[in-house]
Amino acid sequence: LKRLGPLVQQAELLAAQYDAVVANPPYMGSRLQTGILKRFVSSSYKTAKSDLFACFIAQGCCLSRDAGYLSMITMQGWMFQSSFEELRQSLLLNQTICSVAHLGPRAFASISGEVVQAAAFSLRRVSNWEFRPVFVQLLEGGELEKRQCFLGSGSRFNAIPQSEFMRLPGSPIAYWTSAALRRAFGSETKFSDLAAPRQGLSTADTNTFLRRWFEVSTGATCRSAEALQDVRDSNARWFPHSKGGEFRRWYGNNDWLIDWENDGGRLRSFPQAAIRNSETYF
Repeated sequence: LKRLGPLVQQAELLAAQYDAVVANPPYMGSRLQTGILKRFVSSSYKTAKSDLFACFIAQGCCLSRDAGYLSMITMQGWMFQSSFEELRQSLLLNQTICSVAHLGPRAFASISGEVVQAAAFSLRRVSNWEFRPVFVQLLEGGELEKRQCFLGSGSRFNAIPQSEFMRLPGSPIAYWTSAALRRAFGSETKFSDLAAPRQGLSTADTNTFLRRWFEVSTGATCRSAEALQDVRDSNARWFPHSKGGEFRRWYGNNDWLIDWENDGGRLRSFPQAAIRNSETYF
């Protein structure tokens, strides 16, 4: 019984509900979680399983009593990323966002770089769709500049009712959007109603269909084609292909050539490849 006493006390604390829950939870994506933790998170926090900090948000809502407050500082991802859409919709439906300090990167001098992009927020466990949360945008500068901006006039947004975020695809907490933009998503014709978007040229097998420019003979390469007929008349096999790559300022990443001999015959016969219409090449 003596050994069970502390466990019972801990269980009572965890089962209780509070007027205010305040936390700075850890973050850990599902990719880094151990098997036991990942299984627990997936079964217990289905809407928040993408990251540990989101699980803490969901649990914090449970720990706060009706009309109680939850205040946390976490990664900003829950506000925008598609992996947190279910959590975001649950919060918008069941909680009231009171205020958010959108800190972004470099909010803490002790943490360098752009990896940690934070948001400090307060929620209230009561549903009030027409409440207008206060957002303070503090994305520029370091810790000192953000603090001065927050204490000064800052960039404050408080004109959007919480219900408006549900009108946007994925329900992002896009507090800076205009009323016209939000109406457009709700009432105007969607691009998907007019056409089916498609990926550009994708070989799905780089080793087979792509080469670096220095790997093939210049006699088998054509760089001057400006139209489809030029491609056919060249009798070449390799043509410039814009694949992208590492960051380069202003210009670059023109390293790749694609096998487009006989109008891309080899690539067209490859079932996993995605190809634009036959009149357009890049």
